[in-house]
Amino acid sequence: MKYQLEITPKQLEIVKNSLDVYGRLQQGSIDLALDVAIGRRVGDAIVNDRLIHPLQPHSEVDVLKMALFPELARNEHYGVGNKQVPEFGLSYTVYNALRYRQFLDSQNKESLKDTVDSYPPMKYGSEPIPKITKVED
Repeated sequence: MKYQLEITPKQLEIVKNSLDVYGRLQQGSIDLALDVAIGRRVGDAIVNDRLIHPLQPHSEVDVLKMALFPELARNEHYGVGNKQVPEFGLSYTVYNALRYRQFLDSQNKESLKDTVDSYPPMKYGSEPIPKITKVED
């Protein structure tokens, strides 16, 4: 069974970012997931107007990560092809397919040509790479 989904560019951006957040949470990158979810950097702990050393668990994000992923160090996360969280590979495949589609439709292809967005998506996991086509209005 297959599904066809027609969405606007804004909806595509939301779905892509949602998959990014989902995947980052699955792999233990809570700080990066929050960065994407709220659109600003939250991963560094700031106490008394100074940046805390990155290996010290002093932020609320660190406490949450330690509770959810006690097996991972503060700056550690599961990689894309890990066996512990296979859903991350699937979400990352879909995320990259959406990101690549955005690149293909971009007006700024020349400035993006050497970025990760310009490379076709790779398959992680057992599911195929989604086929995303542009539907003209």
